[in-house]
Amino acid sequence: MTEPFAVEPLAQAILAAPDLVVIEGMNPRQAHHFFDAEDHDALVRGAVAGAMRLRGKRSLLIQGEVAGTPVAPCRIEAEGDVLIMGGARYAHLSARNIYIGGQVQECRLSAACDFQCGGDLQGGQAEVGAYQLGQIQIEAMRNRIDRAREERERLDRLVNQEEKRLDRACRTTMVPLNFNAGRIVRQEPDRISIDLRSFYQSLGKLPQTKLTAALDEFLAKGIIGLLARANQRYLSENPTRQKVFLQLLKQLRELFLLVTRRDRTLHQLEELAEEIDQLVARICAPRCRIWVRGQVHAGSALHFVLPRAQDQGDRRFTFSHTAALLQVQPGEEPGQLDLDLDCAGLSHFRQSTAQEELRQVSFYSLQGQIFWEPLNPPAA
Repeated sequence: MTEPFAVEPLAQAILAAPDLVVIEGMNPRQAHHFFDAEDHDALVRGAVAGAMRLRGKRSLLIQGEVAGTPVAPCRIEAEGDVLIMGGARYAHLSARNIYIGGQVQECRLSAACDFQCGGDLQGGQAEVGAYQLGQIQIEAMRNRIDRAREERERLDRLVNQEEKRLDRACRTTMVPLNFNAGRIVRQEPDRISIDLRSFYQSLGKLPQTKLTAALDEFLAKGIIGLLARANQRYLSENPTRQKVFLQLLKQLRELFLLVTRRDRTLHQLEELAEEIDQLVARICAPRCRIWVRGQVHAGSALHFVLPRAQDQGDRRFTFSHTAALLQVQPGEEPGQLDLDLDCAGLSHFRQSTAQEELRQVSFYSLQGQIFWEPLNPPAA
């Protein structure tokens, strides 16, 4: 992530999005109280007020404040980040990261990663480590895995059919044809098979467009040339055989295309499995923080969700969690705060601290306990 409160680069990244949706303010007098940015980054020019609801699958930038009421809070949900340049009061926010430039008053905030408050934190609840979005992403990837497996099985059947069909076509010639090309193309007893693993290894990781171009060039200049030399006798004895040979090469190219499509599907399955493993690891080892540039006031509650995952097999996970909780209460003496700490159910205690100790601090959880430390002074 960026340095704390360095939100300008994040805002500029949203503004530079090619498919940015722009909304000119949102207030209760508008006819529609709900807006879905869908799969776009969104910019709200101005404030979001009243019982408005805003959501999207990407990031949202609000160039103003968010102001609901105690009985009708604003509701904002994003799968990406939410950046509010002003303050927020009486709002329910859910996002990957939440950045609020000003004071936060009586809000319910749920972030998968970090929450940053640029002013005072006055009451409400701030939660980090929320993993519901991660669960949704994992389920979406599981669905993609299921579809990719169906496609792989379909391509396996097609490749098997084409391997045998090409072999039968080669055996109809009067002069036996040699369709062996090293380890890439092999003429087996009942089929002609293609194995491109050594070719992929020689290229390393390439974008799909470059890989496709390299395969086309390899087939045209490498495989076809090699097969033409291996079958020179067949071609030279009768010029009309060239048409038959070209037709066989066309079938070979179609088989190449099927094999490469199947290989891409297999590679996609491997990538999806790796992405799920990485996402589960991030969910179960959160490094989330709550940053407050101003004062944390009595009535505020900080929650650090500590998820656990259980693999049910085939990368199907069930999640559970504990939580480390910090509730800030008024102290018995002026200038003091009472802190009620629940360390993920392992211990529960209260302590008093000077109000100044919870000014310009960052909070984090380690092994179920909550710690805080002063922020570095902002750059001049």
